[in-house]
Amino acid sequence: MDMQKNWSVGNVFLKDAFSLSDEILNSLENKKPQLPIQQSVFFDFAIRAHCCLKATYVLWQQFTEKTVFKFPIAIQLRVGVLDFITFLYLFKYRNNENEFRQEVDSLNQQFYSWMSGHAENYTEEEKSRFEVFLKSHFPLKYDGEGNKVKVKSHIASQMVEDAKRGELGEYVNTSYNIYRLLSQYEHYSEVSRKFMLRPTEVDLEEFMVAIDCILLLQYFSFQLLGVDEVLFKRYEALYHNYVSSYGDGQIIETKGIT
Repeated sequence: MDMQKNWSVGNVFLKDAFSLSDEILNSLENKKPQLPIQQSVFFDFAIRAHCCLKATYVLWQQFTEKTVFKFPIAIQLRVGVLDFITFLYLFKYRNNENEFRQEVDSLNQQFYSWMSGHAENYTEEEKSRFEVFLKSHFPLKYDGEGNKVKVKSHIASQMVEDAKRGELGEYVNTSYNIYRLLSQYEHYSEVSRKFMLRPTEVDLEEFMVAIDCILLLQYFSFQLLGVDEVLFKRYEALYHNYVSSYGDGQIIETKGIT
């Protein structure tokens, strides 16, 4: 597929996807406070995917005139693909609330550990406010004997190996491969800079696969959230139209998941 056609397909579907997801998320907004932990997390993923699609669309408008915008586009898409990998990992635990809670708490604890070190740069007043926030949101910082809780490390490669054994394991390899590729845009080296100056149509083909991952993240999240059937069918049709427009989608037959 030529560059202009790929760009046009991406442009149309990015706009349509974030517009429709905005409509769906608005329909769910009042339900969030009553959602169980699993659905609350999937709701968060759907919101993050929506923001990623919209930010990518804004950058996409600059792409044909200034191809250097491939760098921020790649970094933005990388965030969305990593969210999809994390979703695939957590999906394994969705039917056991306690196990799911433990996995989410491990992610929380990793954030806590990093932020605790970062807080050393704060003023005493800022540290005090930060500690109040952390204690109210991260009750698992210490165990009953006052020892710091040990947490599982959730780096992408480890989540991938676990997620492969899950119900949606067929999506893991493609997602992780594109995630690792997009990660190279983030780090400077002379060789990588020259590599990234390759023909733009190659970047576009990879970006289309990344967008595919993010659309799938929303698709599965909406399915798990029990979105209104009419709205969900519209999103399902949008996704299949996207796949048929550029021909390399990950999904051939839509899965039914619960």
